[in-house]
Amino acid sequence: MKVTVSELLVRYLQRLGIDVVFGMPGAHILPVYDRLHGSGVRTVLVKHEQGAAFMAGGLARAAQHLGRPRPACCLTTAGPGATNLVTGIANAYAERLPVLVLTGGNGLSSPAGWPCRRPSVKRPLRASASPAPLRR
Repeated sequence: MKVTVSELLVRYLQRLGIDVVFGMPGAHILPVYDRLHGSGVRTVLVKHEQGAAFMAGGLARAAQHLGRPRPACCLTTAGPGATNLVTGIANAYAERLPVLVLTGGNGLSSPAGWPCRRPSVKRPLRASASPAPLRR
C-alpha cells in the first residue's frame, strides 16, 4: 500500500486533534490541500499568511482559556509564504502557544542540482539578558 506524504500529514493532524487549518494554498502545498478536502479537517482560507499564523495562535490561546488545550495549525506554501509567517510564529513562541506550522517546499538542492543549505529566518528566539552598551 502506497501512502503519500500529504496523506500522512493529514493523518497526523487528525491524530493531534486538529480540526481547523488556517492557510493559503500554493503550488508546493496543493497536494496537502487536496487530501484535506474529504478528511473532516476544515480549512480557513486567509488573505495573507501572517493572518494564518495569528489565527492559529488565537485558536490555541482560546482553547487554553476554555480549559481544553490543543494545538492549532497554519499551512502555507514555500518561500515568501513561509517567511510571512515569522511574526505570528514569534508571537506564538513568546506566549508558549502550541502552534504547528507546515509549509511546502522543494528539494534541498539548488536549481543546478548541487546540494545547498537553506538560510533560516526561523531560528530560536533568544532575549539578551544584558544588551550591549551604546557607544557615543
